[in-house]
Amino acid sequence: MNTENITTSNKINSPPYTIIAQVYDEMMSHVKYNRWAKYIHAILKKENFEGSALLDIGCGTGEFLNQMRRYNYHLSGCDSSIDMSNVAGKKLPGLPIHIAALPYLQEIPENQYDVVVCLYDTINYMLHESDLIKSFQNIYRKLRTPGIFIFDVVTKSYCEQFFQNYSEKEVVEEGVAYSRESQFDALHNVQINHIQIFTPNGIFEEIHKQKIYDLQFILEVLMEKALFDRVSVLADFSFKKADENSGRVHFIANKQ
Repeated sequence: MNTENITTSNKINSPPYTIIAQVYDEMMSHVKYNRWAKYIHAILKKENFEGSALLDIGCGTGEFLNQMRRYNYHLSGCDSSIDMSNVAGKKLPGLPIHIAALPYLQEIPENQYDVVVCLYDTINYMLHESDLIKSFQNIYRKLRTPGIFIFDVVTKSYCEQFFQNYSEKEVVEEGVAYSRESQFDALHNVQINHIQIFTPNGIFEEIHKQKIYDLQFILEVLMEKALFDRVSVLADFSFKKADENSGRVHFIANKQ
């Protein structure tokens, strides 16, 4: 493959998760979604949780949901991006995919789900503390009682180690390619990803920003602002307690 037919002029700024939907699965081909599904299922089993209605917030192109089908949950997804949701809908015909965005999730019914998951840094896209608080409060309302909310975040140490001055480039198919450059703003605890998608119609650029929160702050918001009853904080796809030196951290918040 080559990129000779890619137009190198006419750069267009696009909102996050629009044009990128065309190349997202290729960009994320390194992610072991089967591992994520196995881990989430193991968490629910360890919690002795018997509910089956599961909502994936920020489901993207639906690959996590696709992997979860083997475990016989009643699955639904939602995403703020119409482009990403369209890909998920084609991949998972018949599975409900809603267009809904954090922090409000107005399109999602309340008291409807036994399990809500929000994975792969989706919570980190809440750039303001007020939006993080509203997100947790509204997710609490979407859950039945009892219910479980599972989500992950990345830590400051993870960003400094893996995504400071990070870059990658890849040709997806004839005439289509992408590049990604990442920087971590340690002063403001913000991860910034500049993504360019090269197509025959021009170069589209998306800028993705993620806020990196202290784990203790997240824990306090879950219990004091959103009123979850019991919260576990797990490190790196294990059942060990996480701390700020962990990489990817999963929170398991119970509504009882």
